Formats: sequence, structure tokens, C-alpha cells
Amino acid sequence: MSESPGNEKTDTNWTKEGSGEQRQPTQEKAMESTHITALQSKHAGLDRELRNEQARPVPDSARIQELKRAKLKIKEAISLH
Repeated sequence: MSESPGNEKTDTNWTKEGSGEQRQPTQEKAMESTHITALQSKHAGLDRELRNEQARPVPDSARIQELKRAKLKIKEAISLH
């Protein structure tokens, strides 16, 4: 939104296409989508690390717990969006 000369807020995030007006996705929504995608990617990476650690002949239980906690935090962050 921007302020016009009369200090009225106007929505500048739209375009006219054809005979009707359509709203474009806001930059905020695009950023949120990018953030969620990054969180999902990080979650998948942690999942791979966890599987690799569990597949070791002598897994490090402290590392496994650390990875599980990190995955849970990311999962919670994703669910809040």
C-alpha cells in the first residue's frame, strides 16, 4: 500500500488484465513461500543426516537426539505458516 496525495492509502499491487482486474501475489506471500520451501529443504537435509547417523555401526545417540530436536523445531515452524 502507498499513500496518495490526500494521505489515503491505496493498493498499488494490482493490474488490469483483459476486462477484469486481478490481484498479483504480494511480495510478502512470495517471501513466505520461499521461507517455507527453505524450511522444508532444511528438514529433508536433517532427515538424511539422521538416517545416515542411524545407519552407522555405532550411532551417536546424542547426535541423533540433536537431529530429531532440530527436525521437530523446523516442522513446528512450517506448521505455523
